[in-house]
Amino acid sequence: MVTSVGENTTGLQVGDWVVMVKQQAGTWSTNHNVKVNDVVKIPDHEGLSEVHVATITVNPPTAYNMLTDYVELNAGDWVMQNGANSAVGQAVIQIAAARGLKTLNFVRSRDDIEHLKEQLCGLGATQVLTYEDLNDKSLRDKVKGWLGGKEIHLALNCVGGKETTAMLRYIGKDGHLVSYGAMSKQPFSLPTSAFIFKNLTAHGFWQSRWYLDHSAAEREALMGSLTQLMKKGKFQAPEHEIVSIGKQESDSEATSKIRGIFQKLAAGRYGKKVLLKFEE
Repeated sequence: MVTSVGENTTGLQVGDWVVMVKQQAGTWSTNHNVKVNDVVKIPDHEGLSEVHVATITVNPPTAYNMLTDYVELNAGDWVMQNGANSAVGQAVIQIAAARGLKTLNFVRSRDDIEHLKEQLCGLGATQVLTYEDLNDKSLRDKVKGWLGGKEIHLALNCVGGKETTAMLRYIGKDGHLVSYGAMSKQPFSLPTSAFIFKNLTAHGFWQSRWYLDHSAAEREALMGSLTQLMKKGKFQAPEHEIVSIGKQESDSEATSKIRGIFQKLAAGRYGKKVLLKFEE
């Protein structure tokens, strides 16, 4: 929240909620002096929780912009993605559902896969499959039936590896593949035939670059679009855990608490966002 502004500052006033868009700006700080271009105002923040705003900077805008910037999509159109249970993947599902778009989602298989499928469908997913399903020869006919004569023109990739290559069998003519992550840490190959016969276009997306390339007004408009979805109940705050660091805690106590959280995160599959709240 803005507590004071410089005499030549415009567009912000005391009491406004803002989020950082410059990487590492304000990290580990309870108060920080920043340039006006390093933050984006959250318009009309009444009714929003701190969790909504604390998690709005990267994942929701990544999903929103990928669904907006590459293909003109209309209600009833399909989008395909891997890593569908990631924070961005869940945002894609919700934003797509709010726009009347259908989603074909791929996730890693696990013991509780049916529970995960139920969870993603509850967010608005149309179909949820595992990467192993990509090896099923009957899947092509199933997908054809689901599409009902339509083609998929947008595929989103945050995984890489052979699963992404296999997923591209279902991309339509003049399709676009947008990569924004590489969770498998494996490269993937794109078949030459997809470029020649399907006119495939491949892109890379990085939200930090988007912020650099767009004006303050465009940034604020993006936040406005996302907050409206949140207020209408069409975009849920991600599953999260708030870890409070008390003002009476010693440096060693706070360090131990935070280190324990990071150890859990480093082990992978923690399944939720961790928000640190420093008490003043």
